[in-house]
Amino acid sequence: MRAEYLFDAGGRSLAPFFSRTMLSLAFNCVFILSLIFLLFWPYRELSAYVAGQQTPLSFLGVFTAAALINGYVGLLCGANEAHPRDYFSRMDRKSVVTFEEERGFLTYGLVGFALHTLFLLGLQLPLLLAAAALTGVSWVDLIRALSILFITALLCRLAGFLSYLHLGAWTRFGYVTTRTFFLVFILATGLLLPAANPVLELYAIYEELPMTFAPPLGGYAGFLLVTLAAMLALILAVQTRIRRGPAGLRGGG
Repeated sequence: MRAEYLFDAGGRSLAPFFSRTMLSLAFNCVFILSLIFLLFWPYRELSAYVAGQQTPLSFLGVFTAAALINGYVGLLCGANEAHPRDYFSRMDRKSVVTFEEERGFLTYGLVGFALHTLFLLGLQLPLLLAAAALTGVSWVDLIRALSILFITALLCRLAGFLSYLHLGAWTRFGYVTTRTFFLVFILATGLLLPAANPVLELYAIYEELPMTFAPPLGGYAGFLLVTLAAMLALILAVQTRIRRGPAGLRGGG
């Protein structure tokens, strides 16, 4: 593993694993997810749930929160916002050209995105496993749910990075663009394209709904088809934009 993935490297990495800001973000995510876990803890005996033909909400609550948290953090990391936000720090980074812009994206940036996403999910894994166990989710469904979290976070990171490449860091339009993407992905797809909505897919796993594909487009296979196609489109767009030169040379306001 490259050292630039792990440490600050002079501020030339988008989101080093062990930078102060990134560690703060990572532990805040675990802390918030811990609170969500306690909130959805099944305080009744499991026999009471069985008698009432109900299922504890632990899995649905914790995994939905994890999808939102990791998606948003992925957006911040990709958009080069996982750094100190004060005025002087932002000015110092104004002309920084990141390694992700200089090096081949498929062999460097994309690999780093995937590894960092797995690292963040790994920190949350004990809570995710405990929530799944409390709800009685099967191992197959657990793997599907974890893959949904991974894809959601990676897709948001790619979208954030593409926004950064075009608009720079800390710009008003870039901020609006990334947050709009997040809202569309998490909320609007629930109405317009349910197959691409991670929350609905987690709900389908929780309710043990049949994993249909087509027609209509839906279920886990549909989610994979739509999101991986979107991911491929973002990767191609990033590759094309990187060939035009680093975004850091323009700076951001």
